[in-house]
Amino acid sequence: MLTVKSGVMSIHSHRTRPTDPPKPIVISSQNSCGTAAPVVDYRLRRFASRIGGLDLARAVAVLGMFTQHFYRFPTLGLRLEDPSSWPALVNNNSTVLFAVLAGASKSLIDGGRHPRSGPAQLQARMSIVARAIMLFAISGILITLVPTPGSVLGYIAAGFIISLPFLRMPGHRLLVLAAVGVVVVPYPVHILREIVYANTDEVARDSSLNLLVTGLCPALIFLPLFLLGIALGRMDLRDRTTQFRIGGYGFIITTLTFAISTTLTNQFGTITATSFSSNGSFRMPDWKIEYFLASPHLNGVLQMTEGVGISLVVIGVCLFLTSIDPIATLTYPLRALGMCAFTAYVAQFAAVAIVIDKNNYEVPDGFLIILSFVLIVFSSIAIALFGRGPLESAMTEWARWMSRIRLTPASATPPPAPTVLLTDPRP
Repeated sequence: MLTVKSGVMSIHSHRTRPTDPPKPIVISSQNSCGTAAPVVDYRLRRFASRIGGLDLARAVAVLGMFTQHFYRFPTLGLRLEDPSSWPALVNNNSTVLFAVLAGASKSLIDGGRHPRSGPAQLQARMSIVARAIMLFAISGILITLVPTPGSVLGYIAAGFIISLPFLRMPGHRLLVLAAVGVVVVPYPVHILREIVYANTDEVARDSSLNLLVTGLCPALIFLPLFLLGIALGRMDLRDRTTQFRIGGYGFIITTLTFAISTTLTNQFGTITATSFSSNGSFRMPDWKIEYFLASPHLNGVLQMTEGVGISLVVIGVCLFLTSIDPIATLTYPLRALGMCAFTAYVAQFAAVAIVIDKNNYEVPDGFLIILSFVLIVFSSIAIALFGRGPLESAMTEWARWMSRIRLTPASATPPPAPTVLLTDPRP
């Protein structure tokens, strides 16, 4: 039964039972008598439920996108025999990693290994939609203020929305859909893109079409990445076997992708995109580019598969490293950056707006290193003092306000008054 009390929705469900409050973390210490005295640390309790490996992987994705935006890559791209070209690995692959982690975060909001049901599920869905709305708004502001670097927040928000119907699926089905989608979806979406551009460039730049089809990171092509992330969120990511499987499968996928792409590219020669559709002229996408070339921002099959493999390797390694206590302690600054990923990503735009050269849209030398260092230090202090970054706090409060559903158990409803039967006491 759904009622409205003082502007707040109240849901009465016979299946909802009150839950006990979370138990605080207790750290034993010695009192004056030499016996263990419990000391309650409520600050540590805030991080007890977090998966540190995902925070570390998110920091890798953020630093990778900084590098993608501000590092001067060699013109020849990635070549395994040339170590100076290895930084090109982050180009676009960090965006893929960010999308996979966004899907995992979405899955954890929905309950992780134990998906929510009933009113709690509605709360989780509303929280996800609220986050997508905020990401849309912030992305629009950033693009308006700073034309470069391009913001992926809008594409992430679109992915949040279009992947909502898949949250009810079990993990194994999500993995199958993600694998099929990475191989099948890019080429039809690129054909649709060329049809749109053949119509008119103005239509192609429409915001909704840009987010879904014609943009730099089309949400339809990135949808399998969100599905993969949701499936990862359904797993026991603290289990050592699961961590090795994630990293191992990622290594196999990455190795095969590089081998296939290198072999086919050498066979067909250098493949470059020569022309695209324009007003009144439709050109079919080159299938060799779509399937054989693992090159950044083409969003073709092998390029997306390469990104998936690298993402799984990074996530598996980060989960394993943070399961070792000394390493988890040493990586705290990076994990803090991962916990403040939203704040850090937006902060780069503010920094760029201040220092960018308006004539050639270039940043000063050393900007990447300074930006990364400052944000790592800031994130470490923010997490130590407040537990969240400023934008993460705003996001959490906004999502909590948007999903303010009062879960009232049936037992809390006062029972009806008993019926009193008055009988004549005389026989």
